[in-house]
Amino acid sequence: LKSIELELQKQKDALEQSERKYRQLVESQTEFVILSDPDTKIEFANAALQKALGLAESDILGKRWKDFAIPEDLHMIEEQIMSLDPDHHIFLWENRDKRANGELGW
Repeated sequence: LKSIELELQKQKDALEQSERKYRQLVESQTEFVILSDPDTKIEFANAALQKALGLAESDILGKRWKDFAIPEDLHMIEEQIMSLDPDHHIFLWENRDKRANGELGW
């Protein structure tokens, strides 16, 4: 039993270390990284996106990314989303957005 507990702890530690490395990598990106639910609710936004939008993480998480997009661009983005399936579950897209200071960004 003790050896099983030790092995489980090793695996947990390895997973936590991997998670830390992944977060460091994503947070160091200058490109915007976002993770959202299918309903567009934002679960993660990296520091680069937070800085560009001029918003704190708490002002972004839980909101829908649609709220930051320009309405005229939404149909193009939604077309890309509709093309997603289990074999093609990621897409890259560049669109305009509304910034906290009222300016438009890309």
